[in-house]
Amino acid sequence: MLDFLLLLSIFSYQRVIPEEMKFEEALRHKSYPLSNVVFSIPSVYDIGQISKYYVIFDSSLLNLNFEYFRDSLWTLDCYPRFFYGKKKYGVVIEPQFRVGAVRGWPNIKWQNLVCGAYSRAYLYYDFPGFLVMAGRNRISLNLEGLMAEEDPPVDLILFVHRGKHFDFSFFTGQLDSKIPKDSSKFFETGKLYNRYISGHSLQYKLKNFSCSFSEIAIFYSRTNTPDFYFLNPFMLYHPRVLDAVEGGEHNVFWIISANYWGAKYSTHLEFLVDDFYLPDPDQWAPHKLAWIFKFYSLDLPFRNSISGFCYSGATRWTYTHGLSLLYYENRSEVMGALNENDFDKIEIFSRKHFGDRFDLRGALWFKRKGEGSVNEKDIYWESGIDYPREYFLTGVVEKRFGQGLEVEWRDKRFLIRVSAEHDLIWNKGHEPEKKGSEWRIKVLGSFRVL
Repeated sequence: MLDFLLLLSIFSYQRVIPEEMKFEEALRHKSYPLSNVVFSIPSVYDIGQISKYYVIFDSSLLNLNFEYFRDSLWTLDCYPRFFYGKKKYGVVIEPQFRVGAVRGWPNIKWQNLVCGAYSRAYLYYDFPGFLVMAGRNRISLNLEGLMAEEDPPVDLILFVHRGKHFDFSFFTGQLDSKIPKDSSKFFETGKLYNRYISGHSLQYKLKNFSCSFSEIAIFYSRTNTPDFYFLNPFMLYHPRVLDAVEGGEHNVFWIISANYWGAKYSTHLEFLVDDFYLPDPDQWAPHKLAWIFKFYSLDLPFRNSISGFCYSGATRWTYTHGLSLLYYENRSEVMGALNENDFDKIEIFSRKHFGDRFDLRGALWFKRKGEGSVNEKDIYWESGIDYPREYFLTGVVEKRFGQGLEVEWRDKRFLIRVSAEHDLIWNKGHEPEKKGSEWRIKVLGSFRVL
């Protein structure tokens, strides 16, 4: 008999403007969002041109958002969002409050009653050809293989220089602090360590084409102060170990990304390198890679629609490290849109607009997931023993075939989005021949107060 699971949830951290709408608006207006490092509020720094379907929410001074999740326990989140913006500058403040069960971030309760934190609080200023943002925010990079809108926030400073054919971006900030429980020669067990993140990106762009090279480093130091090497935006981070004896360690990622915009379609690629090992006759090690490929098309197979497909995946041990301080995570959540490794997934979808107020979206997907996990420690990093030869779709592979249906309705002040998803599962939980079924129901609500 198929196992049956029904989850009922209301998510306010879904994007008010769906991701594919960014690409649809760009194609229809021939105004392509070529910047590869963006943030979503205001939407002009995310989609380039505000969607006609969501302009009322982008100009809102105060929005009220909420999230309700229930399975065997219940969680209720509420976070009002204040946004004040002029043509060149603005401020965003978004506190978050949670009652009920603790799951994910925020997770520290006051008087065993309510969790509270700031999910956004930042100031931005747009100079001619130059953008600066400082504070707590959620920023996106390329196709979000490493940094995504849904990630826990980061306290950071972001600089973006926009030229005619080249953009250069740099950001640096602090992640959550940790007390390592594992042992290593690189840190003291039981000591609190501050963890930092820095990233820079160089992008080449034409009217309808862009490509970029980006690098991100997570690091710490034994002095609990930032390593100034990683605060220099003009040096590669990877050779840090060759520069001097470190007082800490780092975990570096490289990203190659490209985008092409046609008359009524667009293609997008992101290739992520966590580690790429050169041949070594004395020791074999797998490459740690991830990838995302997306294709979008206008008015196919319906008029007034956006359709597309996506293929994504990651090999085993991607996002992991031999030191727990350098796992690619923030506030106990893996960063990026993929959220896991040792998997691949293909998805097709179509979103149809029925006027300016109603959308219908359908999707199909197939996913394979090996036994690897982003929570497993890379024990081979420091011990020097050989890795297992299998490093992609390892062990008993769980397989899922899913379908989803989403409806959205909006008026001048209120938006509601309801989606239902269903998975048929083979080798469920990596148990051979075990079958299962899973239902998920999601509802998003956003209300414009002012």
